[in-house]
Amino acid sequence: MSKEITEYCSTLSADSVAQHSVINLYHSRYSPFVLQRLVQICAKLLGCDVVMLNLEQDFSSLQQTLSTTFLGQTSIYWFSEFSSTLSKKKKTEWLDFLSKYQGPHLLIGQMTDSISLARGQTLVIDESYTLSGLQKTQFIPLQDLAIAYPFFSHVYRLKKQYSLEHLYVLFHYAHVIGKNSDLFFKHWFERLVDQDISLYYLSQLFFERNAQGFFTMWHKVASYYPEQFWVSFFSDQFFKGYWYIACKGQVRPDQKFMTFGLPFSFLKQDWKYYSLSDMQKNYTKIYALDGAIKSGKQSVSLDSVLISMFE
Repeated sequence: MSKEITEYCSTLSADSVAQHSVINLYHSRYSPFVLQRLVQICAKLLGCDVVMLNLEQDFSSLQQTLSTTFLGQTSIYWFSEFSSTLSKKKKTEWLDFLSKYQGPHLLIGQMTDSISLARGQTLVIDESYTLSGLQKTQFIPLQDLAIAYPFFSHVYRLKKQYSLEHLYVLFHYAHVIGKNSDLFFKHWFERLVDQDISLYYLSQLFFERNAQGFFTMWHKVASYYPEQFWVSFFSDQFFKGYWYIACKGQVRPDQKFMTFGLPFSFLKQDWKYYSLSDMQKNYTKIYALDGAIKSGKQSVSLDSVLISMFE
């Protein structure tokens, strides 16, 4: 049984929460703040304790803990996204357990794989939410949303849609920035909102060999993340670019994940303007920089390495 999360929260009550022993939060990307908010809402309605569940621990002992209760008291056990962290064996064991679990406790967690639990309630997080959609839900309390309305009106003038994760983060800033809103939107807003589009565009400018556009964007986003992040980002781009060129742009469906993060323009045509040696040389430069950073012998900056790639 599945339902969109804000729709579920808008009519939530202690009785409706108690109807299921497992609540599975589903989205392709881990959403820790949304998960935390959901756990808070359910805990308040049920008036019970909250315990974090470490799925890496011994399965049999955890199973025993979840199957017993002290004097009939119910607790909420929650777990973070586990699909990519557990071994195949443990994942199978837990999915089987969650599918059959009937209490006495409430289990809440997130899965980034589309998994249906026979006895559970699956809450789906949409990819984006509009301002009108936000106003219809109690995921963010309506009385607080009314206070923050001018703030969110400004937020939606900058961009029409946001993930629920970002909206919940921004909601907390709406109550504290006060008269400093102009300063917030000028210097901090872009640091809080997902930069995937900017990173995607940065990669597009690079592979298009648009030096002016690339370094203008680079100057804007470079400070958002530490140098180690950028080393990882560019090495991933060149590794996947090398692989895509080697495949001559022909990718099987089961290999499509290897194209994630590469700009559409590169996948469509720009890859034809590069050779395997081009990607190898760029990757080697980033690899050498990574080694220098980790050994404390860095003498060349990332800026210099990027400039050299346009020469």
